[in-house]
Amino acid sequence: NSGFTPKYFELKLSSSRTDLPEPAKFKAKDGSEVHVFGTIDRVDTLRINDELFVRVVDYKTGKKDFSPSDIDKGKNLQMFLYLKSVVDTQNREFLTDLGAVPGKKPVPAGVVYVKTEVGDITVNSPDEAVVSKAIENAQKRKGMILAEPEVLNATGAKFAPVRIINSGAIHGSDKAKAFTRDWWDEKMLTISDVVTGIASGIKKGVISAPEGGCDACTWCKFKPICRSNK
Repeated sequence: NSGFTPKYFELKLSSSRTDLPEPAKFKAKDGSEVHVFGTIDRVDTLRINDELFVRVVDYKTGKKDFSPSDIDKGKNLQMFLYLKSVVDTQNREFLTDLGAVPGKKPVPAGVVYVKTEVGDITVNSPDEAVVSKAIENAQKRKGMILAEPEVLNATGAKFAPVRIINSGAIHGSDKAKAFTRDWWDEKMLTISDVVTGIASGIKKGVISAPEGGCDACTWCKFKPICRSNK
């Protein structure tokens, strides 16, 4: 169903092992470095001629909302940081195992969020095709994808985080969820500014939750001892 092949599951980022990708690295204005670690749920690869395309997949048990504009707001950066770690790593042992062409940097092909829980679905007909379509709609992928024909074709309309019309092009309303190689390079500069800005704030003791409907209090493990009225 897809030209992409799952290559790694639960892939850790490491600054000490050459068989793993390095963490995403950023240089702060004060000269210090910021390293972002984590574990990637899944990494898929696609080889086209002498280029290796890489996408990262994240499994979500709950609701996941994503908008490309989140990046400029400093939100939902995790998957983009993970993809940056894989395509920017200098660890040759890992790159060889990944399947990268020697001397060529892997190409970022997308970030995809996969919903693992469907919940109850109501249909108006017991027809198997209707039921299958309803389940498929309930499990629609979200995220962003590289807007190149080979990548779109390899992903397939059923599993893409964008709507692909019969001509193979991206539906007009989903074009914001597709990116180019130049876009990727530009957004990495934006993400660098965001990450180093957060790190600078933490050094100064600034750890307040951002404005705009943040649900930090919902998940905070310190709620039992919190004195906040909220």
